[in-house]
Amino acid sequence: MFLSGSSSGKLVLWQNTTVSIDYDSNEKNVKSIDSIYDFFLTAREENKIEYWKISFQTKVKESSGNFTKLRSVLIINETTCLIGYDKALSFLNLPQLEEKKKIFDENLDEIKSMKLLQEERIVLIGSSDEKIYVLSLESENITSFIKTEMEINALDSLNRNTIVSGCKSSDGKKDICSYYLNENNQLVKNRSAFVDEELTSGEIYSIEILDNNTLITGDECGIISFWNTENLEIVMTVPSSGKIYALRNIDFSININTGLNTLINVSSIDFQSSNLEKFTESSTEITTQITSSDNPINSTSSNDLIAYTINSSPVEGLNTFSESNFEQIKTSINEFQTIYDPSTTKRQQGKQSLSIINQFLVL
Repeated sequence: MFLSGSSSGKLVLWQNTTVSIDYDSNEKNVKSIDSIYDFFLTAREENKIEYWKISFQTKVKESSGNFTKLRSVLIINETTCLIGYDKALSFLNLPQLEEKKKIFDENLDEIKSMKLLQEERIVLIGSSDEKIYVLSLESENITSFIKTEMEINALDSLNRNTIVSGCKSSDGKKDICSYYLNENNQLVKNRSAFVDEELTSGEIYSIEILDNNTLITGDECGIISFWNTENLEIVMTVPSSGKIYALRNIDFSININTGLNTLINVSSIDFQSSNLEKFTESSTEITTQITSSDNPINSTSSNDLIAYTINSSPVEGLNTFSESNFEQIKTSINEFQTIYDPSTTKRQQGKQSLSIINQFLVL
């Protein structure tokens, strides 16, 4: 699954080539998207950052600060994001979206795209001055750059050995270029592939690697193209609207399992009321994701689970909250993580476990 944002204001969650959620984006130009766990951020033409929950159609929060020529947003971790605009970068805290630190660099020009390499603690920055910069998060300094042939509107990576961007060949034709980081964390150009104008003729504005075999691009004509990463050939295309400025891969299994792990970690041996409050908030969030009618997860196990939850009868013995109930719910959460297992037996266990969780939440 992936998110797309365009110049027409369309903000969409896709299941392959099918629209799953059409977000209420108020026709604002979507310049950039990044996500982690159960939320995502957007950078808008109005120079604002917006905070969204993946399972909700409306935004949760908007930044109060104004950032000139804001073009890119990048989530560093669950508490910090980095935004790129005119000759500057700013670290914002999450979810408050308040500025913590600003880095000004005259050489950066207008920042167009960014990509985090988590293990290397490096951010790749695509700029309007036709360069890709390497920013060290340890020193918070630019350590190197590579010269390209065009503005780097689109940039993504699978790892340090597979980095891709939109580019332009010496004869002016539109290409996809790949790079890698050498042992000194300097970018080296690897190879390029010509964009077939019979399939997509527009300049590439966004690029996202979905998995080891597939990457997608969005262009100025509103076309989302699916590429084979091995031979860099277009496999299929999907029409959308406006210039596709932003694409972002979404892994719901990570989002939901992370939420479940949070619930388990909240459970302590010495039960406290503060744990109950945090537990209830997290439980409500994760259960909403699973059982919402707008939930885009499309698998037999999750659909069976939703149907079961709607029709399930109350579980006896959970009319009042106690430590013993808390332990029962902890056990149910652990069992619930088996819903992604294709085994029918484990799926039934998952159904029963979610039923227990739901009955606690509606008390």
